[in-house]
Amino acid sequence: MPRPAKCTTEWKLQKQLTEQEKAHPLPKEWNQKEALHENNTVHRFHRLADKGKEPLLEDWAELIRLTEQYAPGFSRFIHQNGVLSERDTHICLLIKLRFHPSEIAALIGSSPQTVTNSRVRLLRKIFGEQGGAKDFDEHIREMD
Repeated sequence: MPRPAKCTTEWKLQKQLTEQEKAHPLPKEWNQKEALHENNTVHRFHRLADKGKEPLLEDWAELIRLTEQYAPGFSRFIHQNGVLSERDTHICLLIKLRFHPSEIAALIGSSPQTVTNSRVRLLRKIFGEQGGAKDFDEHIREMD
């Protein structure tokens, strides 16, 4: 019995996609960024934020180690000159990992508005620019 045309077409497309992926693999840095975002520690932080709980010091240390492993340039940048407080460092880490402001607020024991104000302040402090919280997020997420 012959295959239906739809199945044959889907199979051909899947085969072409697989061949393309083999011929043009994702750059190493994409895989690293994906691994960072999919890490169990990051997921644990999301669960803590959902429950409105703050991480323990050991949790923060693990998140920092993870960031040092997958984004060493970013990690060096936020620790290089000692101008950032621990709270500011945590905000930068969480923005880098694409946490929402409400999640960040829960994780640092603050309000979303305070997190937004901190992001605007950090844009001036770190990058010497005026702008909004989203401008800060963009700068942080672009860093390696």
